[in-house]
Amino acid sequence: MPSFAITPITRQAVELRLEELEHTKQSFEQRYLLDAKQSEEPSVIRRIERLLEDIENLDPKFDKEDGIWTSETTKRCIEQARDGGIVTENKLLKLEKALLDKLSRFRNRMEVSCLHSRLMKEAIDVYTDTTATRLLEDMAVEDDFEVVDDDREDALKDFVRTCSQQTTVDSSSIDEYLSGLFAGEEDHLQAIRNGMRAYGSDLSNGNIEVDQETLKWIITDLIRSEHISQERRETLINYLQSPDALLEVTAMLNTRGYREWNYKNAEVGLPVDTRKTIRGQHYVNVEVEVIDMLFLHCCAIRWATKLNECLRDYFDKSKAFEVAPLARADADKRAFFFDNTSFMPPPPCGYTGPPCPPPPPPESKKGCRRSKTKPRTMRLTPIVPPAPHVIHMYPPPPPPDILTDVESVRRDDYQRHFFMSRLPKHDGDVPKMTSSKDIQARLIKTLAVECKIRRAFDGEVNALTLDFDPLASTLPHCTIITVLRFLGVPDVFLSLFNRALRPKLSIESSTQKAARTMTPESGVSFGYSMEIFFSEAVLFFLDLAIRKATGSYMYRVHDHCYFVGTQVQISHAEEVIVDFSNVMGLKFRSLFSTDKLSIGFLDIDLQVNSPHGIEVGIDDSKVALYAANASLRLKSCSTVLEWVHEWNDTVGTYAAHLLGPLANVFNKEHTGMIKATYRRIYSIVLGGSDLTRWVANMLRPFVSCELEHGLQDLEPIIHLPQAYGGLGVKNPFVTIAFASNANEPAAIKIRDYLSIEAAYYTKASERYSNQMPFLNQQKFVTVFDNDLPRMIQALGSGIGTDVSIHTLPFIAKAEMMKHRERAKFPCVTTNWSEPVKTPDLVQLYRDLLDEPINDIEDSEMVEQEINRLSLTEDLKPWDELSQEDRWVLQLYNEECFERYGSLDIWWAKGIPVVVYSDLRGHLLDDDDEEHSKNA
Repeated sequence: MPSFAITPITRQAVELRLEELEHTKQSFEQRYLLDAKQSEEPSVIRRIERLLEDIENLDPKFDKEDGIWTSETTKRCIEQARDGGIVTENKLLKLEKALLDKLSRFRNRMEVSCLHSRLMKEAIDVYTDTTATRLLEDMAVEDDFEVVDDDREDALKDFVRTCSQQTTVDSSSIDEYLSGLFAGEEDHLQAIRNGMRAYGSDLSNGNIEVDQETLKWIITDLIRSEHISQERRETLINYLQSPDALLEVTAMLNTRGYREWNYKNAEVGLPVDTRKTIRGQHYVNVEVEVIDMLFLHCCAIRWATKLNECLRDYFDKSKAFEVAPLARADADKRAFFFDNTSFMPPPPCGYTGPPCPPPPPPESKKGCRRSKTKPRTMRLTPIVPPAPHVIHMYPPPPPPDILTDVESVRRDDYQRHFFMSRLPKHDGDVPKMTSSKDIQARLIKTLAVECKIRRAFDGEVNALTLDFDPLASTLPHCTIITVLRFLGVPDVFLSLFNRALRPKLSIESSTQKAARTMTPESGVSFGYSMEIFFSEAVLFFLDLAIRKATGSYMYRVHDHCYFVGTQVQISHAEEVIVDFSNVMGLKFRSLFSTDKLSIGFLDIDLQVNSPHGIEVGIDDSKVALYAANASLRLKSCSTVLEWVHEWNDTVGTYAAHLLGPLANVFNKEHTGMIKATYRRIYSIVLGGSDLTRWVANMLRPFVSCELEHGLQDLEPIIHLPQAYGGLGVKNPFVTIAFASNANEPAAIKIRDYLSIEAAYYTKASERYSNQMPFLNQQKFVTVFDNDLPRMIQALGSGIGTDVSIHTLPFIAKAEMMKHRERAKFPCVTTNWSEPVKTPDLVQLYRDLLDEPINDIEDSEMVEQEINRLSLTEDLKPWDELSQEDRWVLQLYNEECFERYGSLDIWWAKGIPVVVYSDLRGHLLDDDDEEHSKNA
């Protein structure tokens, strides 16, 4: 899929630049290398002087560019050879050879630049040819006979049936349901509404305008969509590349009114057509004018960002999402058995209590007279006047990221990584959106950890999965408008969104002569900001309802939902989902408790007989389908650069969202399965060949000179990052190799933790049994404040009758452990102050989520060279490079230094780097392989 549109004038400038590069290289070879080799000058001194003279006169910039150039040193050697004969002829021959070698290495760098230029020219030529072919196809008249595409007709029929299906949604029922979720929190609901209404007022009054940076972000976000036509994509890219166009479009968007906006040619009907994905599947597309598309996308992004801000503020302040403290009776029981005198949380770190009072004045002695001796004139210490009243300022509480219980860690993790994760956030002047791949990768390891924790503590794992019918095509418009009105979106924008959702559509079918018009009742285009805004606004209330009913969290990737908890929590969650779907008019394809969680390629078996773990497998059928799909996409690539971009996107970059992150929660068998999976993908995609040889065969037609070492000379060019002159072909096995295998398996970590808990309970029980009997009587005062009903509530009704507080048995182990996820275990010491290791569940939880890597051994020479280039070529320093890039640069450093004299293996100044990066697809990449500081 081309991600770059090139104008005729840009193409002309680029071609002139590339021609100049070829000419410069040929001229360089003729001036230096060929002339030097064919020179008949017998004097080595004269040959070196002529070579240095040509360099200084013709190419003085070479002397400045090379940090290790030795022209001055060479001149001194020549002078000493003439004057005193100190420098021998052999030394001069070595100097001549060194000088020619440096010229040769620079020529090699120019050759790499020429290789890139030829790849660039191929891509431009193919783009031009493709554009011309498409124009000819658009101009073609109807054929003499008609071919009916059954798949296309089926897609249209499904679209018409879904959009025209009447829903039984009742707005008043939705309002009543949503109001019930905020019972007792009406002030928080009002805060959300106030924020949304104020924002709508600012937008309506023109107080918030679109700037060019925001417009660039909006355009780039639209270009990424797979469902936008190539014609629209090229138009948007042309806008992006033209400052004048950006200026005019920005002004146009700021002058559009929200009250009067409607689609262009709305009365005629928006054309509906079908397209094919790369997999050959048909989908229906509603064609919208570019300016309308930009306007709606910008409007939805703004509202989605504001909604995210308001809901996150609610998350922070609402009791619904806070970690409930222990009940007073439970806290008192822990205080009684563990000698804690208060159930209140401990004071902040560093707090030492009020200062000690000053000592009392000495008592006067009766009958003593005051001495009449002469007062001293010198004292060892100065007299300190009485201190005024001082208000002691205690240190502030610890920062919120110091979490002492797993429930708090779980809440923090959910808020940062999963709560409203599809909605954009503020990131300076432009929004920032989290990739769905990143969300799913984080979700995989989170679900695995939750399953292991439940297996270890509960002896079983209960899980629930939910898949809605695609919300993009089934979400009722009435539901959307009602939810937005409930959230406080002003009527002006409700009317605008209603017009955006319900345009007149003109549908042409190959089986009918006349176009059919209709107005949809449900659905919104998937992947655009409108769909994200509407669906997340609706599904927020499902997240809230699940949280309030179960006390736990439902994890979502769009409309694919996962829940792990106890059997009681699963039952409550199912009831909530059914009620929510009925009220909102949603339908789900599957809702069931399951003994296997499937996400990406992974199957997590929850019924394995291991007491401390779960079993993770890989679905081979999904892998085979994915590999076949990747092979099809790669075969459809018409240029080398497109192939490299597609390879990195589908195979080369490790797919953590499909195979799971390389986290501690998974074992070595998981890593072995991943390697076997990628070997299988390689076999299907590359047909048994290895990656380097496959790419080298594609590059050979573009290499003009004879390679001295064949494949060996191409390896650095293939694998080095583009910023250093390589193609940046990625290899997932490099990422896998960095996964640390030094840690113990997760099952052993959990087993060791449970052993620490058992030892802790034993020591605490012994300590309690060995203490003096009167201490329990004292706790009646220190813990329960002489409140007998409070003590009975904590220790049981028998404590006031037949059971003496002196002989009360120690708390049962199950009773002590049931709050392990909500409260930290108190510290315990024996009578001899023997330390007892306190179980740290937070450390275990975070350790299982951690993704440790094996740091590569740094090469001092490579690190110095990269840091030097970061100063001279504006590349990233060593510390900012990824592990994969460090590894590749160290792996090929010898070949690079030998053939090119540096890790920078191309002459970047001879290439239109910006256009080249855009042509390679980096315009659309969030994490491209550019390594400049400003990338």
